[in-house]
Amino acid sequence: MFVFLAMSAAGNAWPRSETGYAGTRLDDAAKLAQIADEYFEQCLRFFPLSATEDVGDPRFEGALEIDIAPMHRGEQAAVFGKILS
Repeated sequence: MFVFLAMSAAGNAWPRSETGYAGTRLDDAAKLAQIADEYFEQCLRFFPLSATEDVGDPRFEGALEIDIAPMHRGEQAAVFGKILS
C-alpha cells in the first residue's frame, strides 16, 4: 500500500505505455468491457425483478420472470453461450 501511495503522490500511480496497464493491450481491455456490458444487460433482461430492485433500473419495472421455466433457461443458455463464444 505504501508503494501505491508513494507512486500516487508522484502523480503516476501505475506505469503506462501504449499497450496499457500491466502489459495488457488497450483493445483487449475494450473487448472485455464490451463483453461485460453485454452480459450485464442480458442479466437485467433475464432477471427484471433484480434489475429493478437491486440495480434500480426502471426499464424493467413492469416485467416478471419465471426463471425456472424451460423456455427461459433455454434462452439464457443461448444468449450466454453466444457471449462466451
